Amino acid sequence: MLTSLEWISALKTKTNIQSDYGVSKLLGVDRTTISGFRNKRNFLGLETAMKVASELEIDVSLVWLSAQFERAKSDPEKAMLVRLYVAAKGPQVEENIRKLIDARTLQAA
Repeated sequence: MLTSLEWISALKTKTNIQSDYGVSKLLGVDRTTISGFRNKRNFLGLETAMKVASELEIDVSLVWLSAQFERAKSDPEKAMLVRLYVAAKGPQVEENIRKLIDARTLQAA
């Protein structure tokens, strides 16, 4: 599953935003929140997941399930979230999102 930071990277690519400041403004969150994604101190909340999904034109459940997976503590909880993610066609969408992220990485190189 994609991490909160990977969803933010995809959003930056899709919207052609270069900075954490710019994406924080788009999402209506503080720049330190984006920094928290980088440091794995923060994970996408429902409202932010909804904004990310809307911008990426995908089902919010995929972004939300990914964020919940990052927060999950137990293996049974993680296994249940993976099953839901697969049922929601997450791996197929994730493949396309990873291509988007990779394209951005190649452009930056």
